[in-house]
Amino acid sequence: MRLAFLARAATAACALSFLPAAAEAATLGFDLTIDGSASSVIGSTNVPVLTLVNTGDHALIGFSLTIGDAAFNFDGLVNLVAPVGATALVIEGDNNINGIDGVNTDRVALTFDSLQPGQSASFALDVDSDAGVFQQDYRTILFNNGAAENALAEATFASASGPTTLALVLDDQPATDGIARFSAEQAISAPPSVPLPGTLPLALAAIAGFGFLSRRRAG
Repeated sequence: MRLAFLARAATAACALSFLPAAAEAATLGFDLTIDGSASSVIGSTNVPVLTLVNTGDHALIGFSLTIGDAAFNFDGLVNLVAPVGATALVIEGDNNINGIDGVNTDRVALTFDSLQPGQSASFALDVDSDAGVFQQDYRTILFNNGAAENALAEATFASASGPTTLALVLDDQPATDGIARFSAEQAISAPPSVPLPGTLPLALAAIAGFGFLSRRRAG
């Protein structure tokens, strides 16, 4: 009877070792700064410099900005800089700023090999009018634009459950210093890691031992 009891206890311990662990809490987040405070062409209100910072717990693998006011466009995306190990690629948008090449888009998009938590990337973005006026203030196009829709920023993160996108509508703000700052954050539940339970080897050894003893007693 005692042997049977111990065998059942060992089996129960083995089963408990496989019970799923609770989901792990994680955060997705990014900061976006749009700087048009410089006096040069790159860094002007017409061609602001955008800086993207990964403030979450997972690698950032994609980013896009969609213009809300359909009367304007992004004429070019240049000066793309990413940290080592986070190679960036423009997958949508013109990479030439001259205002006369006829190539423009209402959306620009980038992919990253892996922009890790705490890392940042930057690029300059030319904002123009569809009517051919090439000197525009990004603030009155992307957010402080009256009845027109504001621009939409989207960042995609890699996680154990698959790619997850976090969206941010650029809210109206004064940006009196020529710099606009935006942030988005979202808590998620990530699947837990599944290491080999520490009790598993002992439980298996106990069960094997009980089986051996049972065979001896039966003999």
